[in-house]
Amino acid sequence: MSDNIVSLQDRKLEEAEARIEDAERNSYYVRGSELADILKTKMWLQRYNGTFEEYCEDRWELRASQVYALIGAATFAAKVRHGGLPVPSSERHIRPILGRLDAEDDKLAVWREVLATTNGAKIKTKDVEDAISRFLAYRDKEYVTLDEWREMPTGARSAVLSRVGKRTLNKQDNRDIEWANWSWNPVTGCLHGCPYCYARDIAFDIYPAEVGFGSTIWPDRLTAPANQKPPQSEVVADKNIFTCSMADLFGRWVPDEWINKVLSVAADNSQWNFLFLTKFPKRMAEFDIPANAWMGTTVDVQARVANAERAFDKVKAPIRWLSIEPMIEPLKFTNLGLFDWVVIGGASASKSMDGTPSTPAWNPPIEWLIDLHQQARAAGCKIYYKTNSGLSDMTRIREFPGRDSAAPVAPDVFNYLRNIPQKDRVG
Repeated sequence: MSDNIVSLQDRKLEEAEARIEDAERNSYYVRGSELADILKTKMWLQRYNGTFEEYCEDRWELRASQVYALIGAATFAAKVRHGGLPVPSSERHIRPILGRLDAEDDKLAVWREVLATTNGAKIKTKDVEDAISRFLAYRDKEYVTLDEWREMPTGARSAVLSRVGKRTLNKQDNRDIEWANWSWNPVTGCLHGCPYCYARDIAFDIYPAEVGFGSTIWPDRLTAPANQKPPQSEVVADKNIFTCSMADLFGRWVPDEWINKVLSVAADNSQWNFLFLTKFPKRMAEFDIPANAWMGTTVDVQARVANAERAFDKVKAPIRWLSIEPMIEPLKFTNLGLFDWVVIGGASASKSMDGTPSTPAWNPPIEWLIDLHQQARAAGCKIYYKTNSGLSDMTRIREFPGRDSAAPVAPDVFNYLRNIPQKDRVG
């Protein structure tokens, strides 16, 4: 190495050390940044033959732990500054953040929370510790209720939505949902209060009392579609996921962030088809729909028909479908051609829960079914009759996009005339 280069490196070290001396009393940021630069460029070797740690102890009387704490604090402060946030005034405010959090996004989220909660007041180390504790309590919860979400700091919300869980999809084996062999419920609960709701009955049986059928997000479930390997199958139902079957994802009470997260997961997992269903089709129409999403709305009474048709004139989806379950009264559509598929059913008996009355089992009259069937066929819709439609397995049609299944065919044994010569047939 030439004398000129050595001289230049030596001069740089002198300048860096001078800045450290000037800042030694009050600036962790300058000290940490300069020490990081000395470490990176190995400038200390111009005068010291030992290690960087030995140099720091000899030159600055700093133990290795102190040195790397300064460097870490300065590095974090630089990221804070780059993010447009006020930089911590003291290294003491950064130590607990670096000590208790690993992910860089989490660290920045906590500092944002500290700034928000102190609101310009002098920050204490306890303020930082408390913010970390709140953040971790929310971030690591199995579920977050709507009330908790509303109280949650912005940073903790981001951590909840970005959590990478190990959960997979639920395998379905349901005679009434043959069109989707999987279900996925990252969001559960509904505030409609429909007395006949089967999902509410299930929710009170399987979810904690705190959750019940209230609107709730389950962070560990968000990555389930990515964790589940799709079957090697050409059967469309094997690739179909009934999404939020235990919720109305597009209910007006559901935060936009939850909806956008679920839709983004669907868009990122094109190996699956995601089936959605709502009683708020107008809100569904406000979101960008992934190309692999089947969007549906429930129509149980005539009063919902006009809203469904207006909304689905704007919903852009590869498959648009109707769930007419339960069919409570005769229905007349003006533009059933907006939909590709109609699912028709009655109601199973429901329990009396959470202030709602119990409801009996119900099968729509055959005249209603015939009229709706004719409307659907005239509009070119596929039709699926559920078991609670009142039709038997021998008579109910069970079509869905990707599977044609016309009216059931009589067993071959009934075709007795085929085995009788024409000349021997009577009549």
